[in-house]
Amino acid sequence: MSLAESRPIRTSSPAVPMSTEGRIIAFVGLLLALLATAVATWGLPVLAMTALAAVPVIFVCLILITVGK
Repeated sequence: MSLAESRPIRTSSPAVPMSTEGRIIAFVGLLLALLATAVATWGLPVLAMTALAAVPVIFVCLILITVGK
């Protein structure tokens, strides 16, 4: 059997689209990995800056929950 007669080897499986839940979990995991890397690099001030940046986001979430959206 020569090289030309052999079947091509399949090296990867077919792409399966991710669900919305899987994308959200992957995004949260990526954010946590970035936060851990930033803390390892620059220390605790990164946690304070992250908390300050999260305050408006949490306020908007609380307002949306209160309004019922």
